[in-house]
Amino acid sequence: MKNLIWIIVSIIIGCCSTLIFPQETLKPFIVSPLIGEKLDRIEEDYFGFFPVVADFHEATFYLNPDSSLLVNIKGYYHNALIDTTFRYSYSLSNLRERINQVVMTDINENKVQNLEFVTEDNKSYEGTVYSFNNDQIKLIKRDFTDFDYQKDPEEYFPEFSISHLQTITIHKSSTAVIIAAAVLGTTFGALVGAALGPKILSRGEGWFDFRDVEGGILGGILGGLLGFGAGSIINVPDEYDARDADSRRIIRENSLLQSGLQ
Repeated sequence: MKNLIWIIVSIIIGCCSTLIFPQETLKPFIVSPLIGEKLDRIEEDYFGFFPVVADFHEATFYLNPDSSLLVNIKGYYHNALIDTTFRYSYSLSNLRERINQVVMTDINENKVQNLEFVTEDNKSYEGTVYSFNNDQIKLIKRDFTDFDYQKDPEEYFPEFSISHLQTITIHKSSTAVIIAAAVLGTTFGALVGAALGPKILSRGEGWFDFRDVEGGILGGILGGLLGFGAGSIINVPDEYDARDADSRRIIRENSLLQSGLQ
C-alpha cells in the first residue's frame, strides 16, 4: 500500500515539480550537521521523515529564497528509481527542532551509553556516538542540549578516525559494586535501626524488650534496599584497547545510527 501511495504521489508531484521548482538554480542545503546535504536510508530509518516511501533511497534538501524548503526524494518502485521534488511541509526551524528532539529523547532516555575515546595523539572525546563506519566516528558531545547554527559543528559533533583510536572507555554498573553497596546499606541500616528501635517502637508485653532487634531488622531491610538501588546507578569505568574486537561491539551497541561497522 505504501508503494502504491508513493508512486501516485511521485507521479502527481513529479509532473509539475520541475516547472514550479527549477532545481538546477538551487544548491543542496545542509539542514543539520547530523544529516549533511543528503538524508540517506540509514538516517531516514532513524528520523522517519518520509514514512510513506517504502523503498527510500535518499533525499536532498534545498532552501528557497523565502526560506521554505524543497526536497528531492529518490526511491525505488519495482526496481525502478523514482525521482521527485516538492515543497516540504516543515519549515527549516521546525525540521531542525524535530531532528534535535529525536536525538535528545534517545540520549535522555539512555538508549545508548556515553563513551570516552582517547586517540593516539592523546586527544580525548566524550559523548554519544551518533554514527560510524569503517573509518569515521561522529560524536555528539556530552551535555549537548541544542545546536547553535552560528557555531562550528565540531564544537558539538566532532569526527575522528577509528584507526587512530587508542582506548575506548564505557561506564557501566558493576555486580561487585551493587553487592558491596547492598551489604554496606544493610549493615548501616541494621545498626541505626537497632539504636533507634527503642525510641520509635512501642514496647510489647513480656519479660524481654525486642525493640532493638525489630528496629535492626527493619533498618537492615531498608538500608539494604537503598544500598542496592545506589549500587545499581553507580557506573564504573571499563577501558578497552581500541584494537580489541570488543571495542567494535561497544561502538555498535552504543550508536544512535546502526550503520554497520565491520
